[in-house]
Amino acid sequence: MYVEDQSLTFDPNVPNLPGNVTLDGYWQSERYFTEFTETLRREITVRNPVSGENQRWYDLISDTGSVSVHVRRGDYVDLGWALPPSYYRNALNQIQDETDVTDLFFFSDNIDWIRTNQKDLVPDHSDTNVHYVECNDGETAHEDLRLMRACDHHIVANSSFSWWGAWLDNSETKIVIAPDYWVHDPVNHLDIIPDRWDTVSW
Repeated sequence: MYVEDQSLTFDPNVPNLPGNVTLDGYWQSERYFTEFTETLRREITVRNPVSGENQRWYDLISDTGSVSVHVRRGDYVDLGWALPPSYYRNALNQIQDETDVTDLFFFSDNIDWIRTNQKDLVPDHSDTNVHYVECNDGETAHEDLRLMRACDHHIVANSSFSWWGAWLDNSETKIVIAPDYWVHDPVNHLDIIPDRWDTVSW
């Protein structure tokens, strides 16, 4: 049986499908796999040891009050899906009010855009250290995922990549902030954001 994901809402019939099934799509609701959370977090792991420049980033993330901030640009810009800087400002304001973060780690497919627009992305009163993680590319994106997962808290884009980076972090004290809208739809109409995560508008 072949089943294609039709939306970002949970389909209660899917877990009960009989026989051999091929699932095609994002299936990006943890309601599909809550029962297997710990197994997934254990198995979805980069097997090779961290090394080189990524080791330096990993050590810095581990030694600071860290927040991963994912900014998705690329094709999202032409599609009109890119989140505005005000989303990140609002999210950072909230996370700084609730935590003792010291360092922000930006991950993106366009780090140069973040550098140019940092003043619009980071609140003026912020006294955190800003870092641009740019040692990886498409072939080593899994290293970015490992680094994001290692952060204490997370600000995700409307992107499955940062969603997984935050979800795979097994910390019980993490704060995750997601956008109120996922592409075109309010997230409260979808099943994509876990109830324990916060959402922020702009």
